[in-house]
Amino acid sequence: MELHQNGELVVRRDEVYFNDLGAVLADLIDDGTWRQIVIDVVDGKTAKMRKAA
Repeated sequence: MELHQNGELVVRRDEVYFNDLGAVLADLIDDGTWRQIVIDVVDGKTAKMRKAA
């Protein structure tokens, strides 16, 4: 299994068995950004305009 980014080889895993496929894909693809909380602060004016619209 090979992971490419912008046409370049990033990593190669040999002998990936079907029962390990999900774990290997998660390891290659997951960069952990889903664990970071993102908060958007909305001031009162913006919130009222969005609510009315």
